[in-house]
Amino acid sequence: MTNHNKTEENNIERVQITNLANLEREIQRLKEKTKTLASEWESNNTSLKENLGEVLLRSVFGKLKLSEQMGNILSKFLFSQPIIMETLLKFRVRIIEKIRQLFRKR
Repeated sequence: MTNHNKTEENNIERVQITNLANLEREIQRLKEKTKTLASEWESNNTSLKENLGEVLLRSVFGKLKLSEQMGNILSKFLFSQPIIMETLLKFRVRIIEKIRQLFRKR
């Protein structure tokens, strides 16, 4: 996950749209930002799918040494379960809707 520069976030609030050209530039900037965030989201989801098993095993079993294969097997098993995938998809839809609501407010 990438760190977003705080000054960039603060500058977003200070954008003043005084003409149509500024509006179009701001719309384009927000579209590009949306694409970047979507790409980061997909990358994070992929990383989560690849590493979830290991993270869960390490958190559950603490200091035990576990092989990477065991984590991969567990993550494949978890992501093959329909109820888990359904829950993750619902969570994803809720987050996307919250992001859309934020953009609608601006």
